[in-house]
Amino acid sequence: MPFDIREEQRFNALKGEWVSFDMAEDLLGVNFANGYMIGLLRMWSSQFRHKKKFLYPDKVSIYAIESALQSLNLMSIKNASIKLAMEQESLELLLDKLKEKGYFIDNPIIPNWLVDIDLIKDIHTFFPKYFRPIIFEDRNVYYNTLHSAIKGELCIEIKPIYCYISERLVKENIIEGTISYADNRCCISQRSISLEYRVWLDFNKPLNLEPDICSLELYAKNENILSEFLMGLKPDSWDNLIEKLREW
Repeated sequence: MPFDIREEQRFNALKGEWVSFDMAEDLLGVNFANGYMIGLLRMWSSQFRHKKKFLYPDKVSIYAIESALQSLNLMSIKNASIKLAMEQESLELLLDKLKEKGYFIDNPIIPNWLVDIDLIKDIHTFFPKYFRPIIFEDRNVYYNTLHSAIKGELCIEIKPIYCYISERLVKENIIEGTISYADNRCCISQRSISLEYRVWLDFNKPLNLEPDICSLELYAKNENILSEFLMGLKPDSWDNLIEKLREW
């Protein structure tokens, strides 16, 4: 099944370094509506002595953006929300409520919708009653506990994000069990996916950056295009599932 127009645009953008400002926002959630993001990139370039050109009037290096965010320990709120398996609106409400209760001196969302990565990783520490030193049996239990803690302590009804593949497989009785929360997005379709239905793609990015992730369904339907970018060998366990996903 061929990509739709936007998926093809994302795919072509991911194969190279230079993207439009609109595409950078689409892929990474960064906002170039004002000069803040460009200023952040210039500060990073100066601070880390990055000598390679990263900006033109009509395009920007996506490698530079990712490297800058990584070096400055920042991520977009769009990407932060998926790491917590919740809609962006829910994360914004959560951070506003925590600030209202005095947990932050400054606004936790800095200009252009960026947040500190450690804040997102450690968000559970604001709810010690729910997160005593225990080991969660899986990510679903962790997200259930986190969302319940937020509702119990702050009266915020979290809008969860589930893996669309897991959701359909469970609802169609193809697999047993509970629907998995999502913790990432497909780099090409931007649909929400979980750990067990992701595929790592190698678009020859710099080694300091994480490879890109796509959904197993998108890979199954476009294996003839994406197989050359697959990281590692395709597990035998995928075969039956890939055939199912191609039928969707």
